[in-house]
Amino acid sequence: MNTQSDDVRDNRFREDPVSLLDLSPKRWLLRRSGYSSRPKRLQVNETLMTIGNGYLNIRGSLEELPPGSYRGMYINGIYDGSEADVEELVKCPVWTDVSLWIDGLKVSLPDCKVIRHEQMLDMRKGILHRKSRFRLPNGKIVTFATTKLVFLHKVHWGYMRVKIVPENFSGKIRVLSGLNGDVLNRGFFPGEQLKHLHLERIERGRDLMYLEMKTREHGIRISNAASWRIVDQGGTSVTWEPRIYGEKFTSEMTWM
Repeated sequence: MNTQSDDVRDNRFREDPVSLLDLSPKRWLLRRSGYSSRPKRLQVNETLMTIGNGYLNIRGSLEELPPGSYRGMYINGIYDGSEADVEELVKCPVWTDVSLWIDGLKVSLPDCKVIRHEQMLDMRKGILHRKSRFRLPNGKIVTFATTKLVFLHKVHWGYMRVKIVPENFSGKIRVLSGLNGDVLNRGFFPGEQLKHLHLERIERGRDLMYLEMKTREHGIRISNAASWRIVDQGGTSVTWEPRIYGEKFTSEMTWM
Protein backbone atom coordinates (compact mmCIF):
# COMPACT_ATOMS: atom_id res chain seq x y z
CA MET A 1 0.00 0.00 0.00
CA ASN A 2 1.62 3.25 -1.08
CA THR A 3 2.32 6.21 1.18
CA GLN A 4 0.08 8.57 -0.75
CA SER A 5 -2.93 6.32 -0.16
CA ASP A 6 -2.11 6.20 3.55
CA ASP A 7 -1.90 9.98 3.74
CA VAL A 8 -5.21 10.39 1.95
CA ARG A 9 -6.90 8.06 4.42
CA ASP A 10 -5.29 9.80 7.41
CA ASN A 11 -6.29 13.27 6.23
CA ARG A 12 -9.82 12.15 5.50
CA PHE A 13 -10.12 10.65 8.96
CA ARG A 14 -8.79 13.79 10.70
CA GLU A 15 -11.01 16.11 8.68
CA ASP A 16 -14.29 14.23 9.08
CA PRO A 17 -14.07 11.30 11.53
CA VAL A 18 -17.77 11.50 12.33
CA SER A 19 -19.01 10.50 8.88
CA LEU A 20 -16.49 7.67 8.65
CA LEU A 21 -17.69 6.35 12.01
CA ASP A 22 -21.38 6.41 11.10
CA LEU A 23 -23.14 3.07 11.30
CA SER A 24 -23.49 0.92 8.19
CA PRO A 25 -26.92 -0.41 7.12
CA LYS A 26 -28.55 -2.83 9.59
CA ARG A 27 -27.61 -5.95 7.63
CA TRP A 28 -23.94 -5.24 8.51
CA LEU A 29 -24.49 -4.85 12.25
CA LEU A 30 -24.05 -7.45 14.96
CA ARG A 31 -26.12 -6.13 17.88
CA ARG A 32 -26.12 -7.13 21.53
CA SER A 33 -28.62 -5.37 23.79
CA GLY A 34 -29.01 -5.55 27.54
CA TYR A 35 -26.46 -6.41 30.20
CA SER A 36 -25.85 -9.66 32.03
CA SER A 37 -23.56 -9.83 35.07
CA ARG A 38 -22.86 -13.53 34.49
CA PRO A 39 -19.11 -13.84 33.70
CA LYS A 40 -19.59 -16.58 31.09
CA ARG A 41 -22.08 -14.56 29.06
CA LEU A 42 -19.98 -11.43 29.46
CA GLN A 43 -16.85 -13.19 28.16
CA VAL A 44 -18.67 -14.79 25.22
CA ASN A 45 -19.94 -11.37 24.25
CA GLU A 46 -16.40 -9.94 24.48
CA THR A 47 -15.21 -12.62 22.08
CA LEU A 48 -17.99 -11.99 19.56
CA MET A 49 -17.28 -8.26 19.62
CA THR A 50 -13.53 -8.56 19.01
CA ILE A 51 -11.99 -6.12 16.52
CA GLY A 52 -8.71 -6.73 14.71
CA ASN A 53 -6.65 -6.19 11.58
CA GLY A 54 -4.53 -9.35 11.37
CA TYR A 55 -1.69 -7.83 13.37
CA LEU A 56 -3.41 -6.83 16.60
CA ASN A 57 -6.75 -7.84 18.04
CA ILE A 58 -8.75 -6.30 20.88
CA ARG A 59 -11.51 -8.13 22.71
CA GLY A 60 -14.84 -6.35 22.79
CA SER A 61 -14.82 -5.75 26.53
CA LEU A 62 -16.62 -2.88 28.20
CA GLU A 63 -14.30 0.01 28.94
CA GLU A 64 -15.02 0.20 32.69
CA LEU A 65 -14.17 -3.52 33.10
CA PRO A 66 -17.10 -4.89 35.13
CA PRO A 67 -16.48 -7.96 37.35
CA GLY A 68 -15.97 -11.08 35.25
CA SER A 69 -14.60 -9.19 32.25
CA TYR A 70 -11.64 -10.78 30.46
CA ARG A 71 -10.39 -7.87 28.39
CA GLY A 72 -7.20 -8.05 26.37
CA MET A 73 -5.16 -6.98 23.36
CA TYR A 74 -3.09 -9.55 21.48
CA ILE A 75 -0.33 -8.96 18.92
CA ASN A 76 0.44 -11.50 16.22
CA GLY A 77 3.62 -13.45 17.01
CA ILE A 78 4.10 -12.32 20.63
CA TYR A 79 4.45 -15.58 22.60
CA ASP A 80 6.01 -16.24 25.97
CA GLY A 81 6.33 -19.03 28.51
CA SER A 82 7.18 -17.73 31.99
CA GLU A 83 5.20 -19.89 34.46
CA ALA A 84 2.91 -21.33 31.76
CA ASP A 85 3.23 -25.01 30.84
CA VAL A 86 3.66 -24.06 27.17
CA GLU A 87 4.38 -20.84 25.32
CA GLU A 88 1.20 -18.89 24.79
CA LEU A 89 -0.06 -15.75 23.11
CA VAL A 90 0.68 -12.88 25.47
CA LYS A 91 -1.99 -10.48 26.66
CA CYS A 92 -0.46 -7.08 25.84
CA PRO A 93 -0.87 -3.66 27.50
CA VAL A 94 -4.21 -2.08 26.60
CA TRP A 95 -5.25 1.48 25.77
CA THR A 96 -9.03 1.03 25.85
CA ASP A 97 -9.72 1.20 29.61
CA VAL A 98 -11.91 4.17 30.52
CA SER A 99 -13.67 4.89 33.80
CA LEU A 100 -16.23 7.61 34.45
CA TRP A 101 -16.74 9.05 37.95
CA ILE A 102 -19.56 11.31 39.14
CA ASP A 103 -19.95 12.41 42.78
CA GLY A 104 -17.27 9.93 43.79
CA LEU A 105 -19.14 6.99 42.23
CA LYS A 106 -17.76 4.93 39.40
CA VAL A 107 -20.37 4.88 36.64
CA SER A 108 -20.51 1.28 35.49
CA LEU A 109 -22.96 -1.45 34.68
CA PRO A 110 -22.80 -3.25 38.06
CA ASP A 111 -22.93 -0.07 40.18
CA CYS A 112 -25.71 1.95 38.52
CA LYS A 113 -29.17 1.25 37.16
CA VAL A 114 -28.93 0.50 33.43
CA ILE A 115 -31.68 2.28 31.52
CA ARG A 116 -30.34 1.07 28.19
CA HIS A 117 -27.21 -0.72 27.02
CA GLU A 118 -26.16 -1.86 23.56
CA GLN A 119 -23.04 -2.88 21.66
CA MET A 120 -22.93 -2.92 17.87
CA LEU A 121 -20.14 -4.41 15.78
CA ASP A 122 -20.12 -2.87 12.31
CA MET A 123 -18.93 -5.83 10.22
CA ARG A 124 -18.52 -3.68 7.12
CA LYS A 125 -16.16 -1.13 8.69
CA GLY A 126 -14.69 -3.17 11.53
CA ILE A 127 -15.84 -0.65 14.15
CA LEU A 128 -17.23 -1.44 17.60
CA HIS A 129 -19.88 0.91 18.99
CA ARG A 130 -21.15 0.94 22.57
CA LYS A 131 -23.84 3.09 24.16
CA SER A 132 -25.05 2.92 27.75
CA ARG A 133 -27.53 5.10 29.61
CA PHE A 134 -27.20 5.04 33.40
CA ARG A 135 -29.22 6.31 36.34
CA LEU A 136 -27.10 6.96 39.42
CA PRO A 137 -28.45 6.31 42.95
CA ASN A 138 -28.97 10.08 43.37
CA GLY A 139 -31.18 10.22 40.25
CA LYS A 140 -28.64 11.72 37.88
CA ILE A 141 -28.77 10.32 34.34
CA VAL A 142 -25.75 10.13 32.06
CA THR A 143 -25.08 8.56 28.66
CA PHE A 144 -21.68 6.96 28.05
CA ALA A 145 -20.79 6.03 24.47
CA THR A 146 -17.61 4.78 22.82
CA THR A 147 -16.45 3.96 19.31
CA LYS A 148 -13.22 2.08 18.66
CA LEU A 149 -11.34 0.50 15.79
CA VAL A 150 -7.93 -0.61 14.59
CA PHE A 151 -6.72 0.48 11.17
CA LEU A 152 -6.00 -1.77 8.21
CA HIS A 153 -3.66 0.61 6.38
CA LYS A 154 -1.52 1.25 9.50
CA VAL A 155 -1.75 -1.93 11.53
CA HIS A 156 -0.07 -0.49 14.64
CA TRP A 157 -2.68 2.24 15.02
CA GLY A 158 -5.98 2.29 16.86
CA TYR A 159 -8.59 4.90 17.65
CA MET A 160 -11.20 5.35 20.34
CA ARG A 161 -13.81 8.07 20.71
CA VAL A 162 -15.52 8.60 24.07
CA LYS A 163 -18.69 10.66 24.42
CA ILE A 164 -20.25 11.60 27.76
CA VAL A 165 -23.61 13.36 27.98
CA PRO A 166 -25.00 14.47 31.38
CA GLU A 167 -28.75 14.60 30.76
CA ASN A 168 -30.42 16.09 33.82
CA PHE A 169 -27.61 17.70 35.81
CA SER A 170 -24.48 19.81 35.68
CA GLY A 171 -21.41 19.42 37.86
CA LYS A 172 -18.01 17.80 38.13
CA ILE A 173 -17.27 14.81 35.91
CA ARG A 174 -14.03 12.87 36.17
CA VAL A 175 -12.67 10.55 33.47
CA LEU A 176 -9.64 8.26 33.75
CA SER A 177 -8.08 6.89 30.59
CA GLY A 178 -4.62 5.69 29.70
CA LEU A 179 -2.27 2.77 29.14
CA ASN A 180 -2.63 -0.31 31.33
CA GLY A 181 0.33 -2.67 31.62
CA ASP A 182 -1.13 -4.54 34.59
CA VAL A 183 -2.34 -7.43 32.45
CA LEU A 184 -2.36 -11.16 33.20
CA ASN A 185 -3.05 -14.26 31.14
CA ARG A 186 -5.58 -16.73 32.44
CA GLY A 187 -4.08 -20.03 33.56
CA PHE A 188 -5.38 -23.56 33.22
CA PHE A 189 -6.84 -23.84 36.72
CA PRO A 190 -9.76 -21.67 37.93
CA GLY A 191 -8.44 -18.39 39.29
CA GLU A 192 -4.89 -19.04 38.05
CA GLN A 193 -3.21 -16.01 36.46
CA LEU A 194 0.13 -15.79 34.66
CA LYS A 195 2.30 -12.71 34.31
CA HIS A 196 4.33 -12.50 31.10
CA LEU A 197 5.43 -8.84 31.17
CA HIS A 198 7.43 -6.51 33.33
CA LEU A 199 7.68 -2.73 33.14
CA GLU A 200 10.63 -1.17 31.33
CA ARG A 201 9.82 2.52 30.89
CA ILE A 202 7.12 5.17 31.28
CA GLU A 203 7.23 8.65 29.75
CA ARG A 204 4.66 11.39 29.78
CA GLY A 205 3.89 14.73 28.18
CA ARG A 206 1.02 17.18 28.22
CA ASP A 207 -1.09 15.16 25.78
CA LEU A 208 1.09 12.10 25.21
CA MET A 209 1.89 9.00 27.20
CA TYR A 210 4.30 6.14 26.52
CA LEU A 211 4.54 2.71 28.14
CA GLU A 212 7.17 0.07 27.37
CA MET A 213 7.17 -3.49 28.67
CA LYS A 214 9.18 -6.66 28.01
CA THR A 215 8.26 -10.34 28.01
CA ARG A 216 9.87 -12.20 30.88
CA GLU A 217 11.19 -15.23 29.02
CA HIS A 218 12.16 -14.02 25.53
CA GLY A 219 12.70 -10.33 26.22
CA ILE A 220 10.36 -9.12 23.47
CA ARG A 221 9.72 -5.41 23.89
CA ILE A 222 6.19 -4.07 23.52
CA SER A 223 5.56 -0.34 23.50
CA ASN A 224 2.31 1.62 23.54
CA ALA A 225 1.92 5.34 22.95
CA ALA A 226 -1.30 7.32 23.14
CA SER A 227 -2.39 10.89 22.59
CA TRP A 228 -5.81 12.46 22.92
CA ARG A 229 -7.87 15.48 22.00
CA ILE A 230 -10.61 16.91 24.19
CA VAL A 231 -13.66 18.30 22.44
CA ASP A 232 -15.85 20.09 24.98
CA GLN A 233 -19.18 21.32 23.71
CA GLY A 234 -20.51 22.54 27.04
CA GLY A 235 -18.25 25.50 27.67
CA THR A 236 -16.91 24.00 30.92
CA SER A 237 -13.33 24.14 32.15
CA VAL A 238 -11.15 21.03 32.01
CA THR A 239 -8.19 20.13 34.21
CA TRP A 240 -5.73 17.33 33.42
CA GLU A 241 -3.41 15.39 35.70
CA PRO A 242 -1.16 12.40 34.89
CA ARG A 243 -1.37 9.50 37.33
CA ILE A 244 0.85 6.44 37.63
CA TYR A 245 -0.45 3.44 39.56
CA GLY A 246 2.18 0.70 39.39
CA GLU A 247 2.09 -0.48 35.79
CA LYS A 248 -0.87 1.72 34.88
CA PHE A 249 -0.33 5.14 33.34
CA THR A 250 -3.53 7.15 33.53
CA SER A 251 -4.64 10.58 32.42
CA GLU A 252 -7.19 12.02 34.86
CA MET A 253 -9.43 14.65 33.26
CA THR A 254 -11.96 16.65 35.26
CA TRP A 255 -14.76 18.78 33.84
CA MET A 256 -16.14 21.46 36.15
